[in-house]
Amino acid sequence: MVPAHLVLIEKLPLTPNTKLDVAALPLPAPSAGRAPAGAAQIAVAEVFSTVLGVDSVHAEDDFYVLGGDSLKAMRAVSLLRARFETPLTVGALAAAPTVELLASKLSAGTDSSFDMVLPLAGGTGAGAPLYCFHPAGGLGWSYAGLAGHLGRGREIIALQSPRLSGPAPQDMAALRDCLVQAIRKRHPRGPYHLLGWSFGAHLAHMVAGALEKQGDEVLTLSLLDADAVTTNPVQGPAPDDAAALEQEALNFLLAGALRELPQWLTSPYRREEVLEFLAEAGGVWSHFASDKLEAILDSYAYSVGLLPGARYDRVHADTRLYTATISRHGVAASDPARAAAGWAEHSAGHFAQQLIEAGHYEMTSPAALGVIGPQLREDLARAEAEHAGN
Repeated sequence: MVPAHLVLIEKLPLTPNTKLDVAALPLPAPSAGRAPAGAAQIAVAEVFSTVLGVDSVHAEDDFYVLGGDSLKAMRAVSLLRARFETPLTVGALAAAPTVELLASKLSAGTDSSFDMVLPLAGGTGAGAPLYCFHPAGGLGWSYAGLAGHLGRGREIIALQSPRLSGPAPQDMAALRDCLVQAIRKRHPRGPYHLLGWSFGAHLAHMVAGALEKQGDEVLTLSLLDADAVTTNPVQGPAPDDAAALEQEALNFLLAGALRELPQWLTSPYRREEVLEFLAEAGGVWSHFASDKLEAILDSYAYSVGLLPGARYDRVHADTRLYTATISRHGVAASDPARAAAGWAEHSAGHFAQQLIEAGHYEMTSPAALGVIGPQLREDLARAEAEHAGN
């Protein structure tokens, strides 16, 4: 394996336990880069510079690697919509995070943000790819914020729900196999890193088991705030309770909007009122056409319906469970010990748990990723160093 960059440092940073502090290692200095070419690239670069407070932005620079997060992405999208007078979503920025890619998308009027396989950060061969599995709503855009923590060169791919764009597998095992095929098509052989939040944690674990059975190596498995189905009862409404499921799905959209709710919008929610509020609130969902929001709600119901069928193999990947500790937005925090016990029994490798001071719907917020991202970077680097030494 040939390194993509060489960085000279005076001494290696160490943790208090005198181990290598991987998270403290310096990133390679950015290259001079190519100047933005054409009106579209120049306009996108100017918006990136304004929102991120960066003096110089090159054509190949990535919004999230430069310090972008979900809140800054909303501001960038608003400025770009006004400048280009075209519909643009945060998902479009996540799908095309560099100046040249986003300018090309804007010029062509294309949007791949609902595709099942959504590259979030391009790789340069610096380590194994990280696959991120969608939560119940089906979208994987919020994982784009990891790019700034994992550094240049790490390929990050979100796997989104096939239900967003058409027919989808009808049970968890079939959905697992569908996602394994998507991974194999892009990276035929491992090793891999897998990560999932909420419903995506179950998918990530099941895919890890399938890949290991097929002879591949999953180096790390990161689970963001989920309870194992076979040990703990599934939280939330039963899949056949349509009214309760509708309320949970609408609550998911409202929590993700990152906006205070008006006094007139109270539970039990009505779908038309929620969609009206989201269109006018100026948050994450405000630029979505109603059919896209309907697709997200449908994906949520679809995912919850499949979840009781989740079953897990014992996996050998290094596994870390991140557990939210705050009850917020109608979701009670899990009992940490119970959550850890539920997943530990399905782990044949190293297992660890880390508590995150956030609510369930905030696990990919800038604040939560500010804690999860550096730990994930350390876990990935350590696992790859051990893999290289074997």
